[in-house]
Amino acid sequence: MGSADGAWRGPEREPGALAMLGVLARHGITPIDAEGQRFDPHVHEAMYEVPDESVPHGTVVQVLERGFMIHDRPLRPSRVGVSRGGPRERPSEAPDANTEPRGEDAEPPVSGGATAYEKTGEREAGSAGSRYDEKL
Repeated sequence: MGSADGAWRGPEREPGALAMLGVLARHGITPIDAEGQRFDPHVHEAMYEVPDESVPHGTVVQVLERGFMIHDRPLRPSRVGVSRGGPRERPSEAPDANTEPRGEDAEPPVSGGATAYEKTGEREAGSAGSRYDEKL
């Protein structure tokens, strides 16, 4: 893993590493570019926080172990160090089409069926669990 002078060499500098990355890419496996990106728990695993006021809060500042994607799914998450203490990014002001209104504007959910805690009536005799409350 290290060279003779003790300096660590990245995987791109190891003999045959570029050929291996090419073979992986042919099968749909690509490395995750994490450094400088906003932390995403679906593809990153936060190992520690780094106090850094110069970058926005929640930005990946160090990559400990590169992760890989297989097509559009994470095969192995990148293990990263995340910034803490910088300015926080504000969410966009426009409401997303996929979000539902909350608070006073929200309508109560309409349930066509019974919820988990509502009684659904008498169970059929002989069905699974129909005699659960009977004394034995």
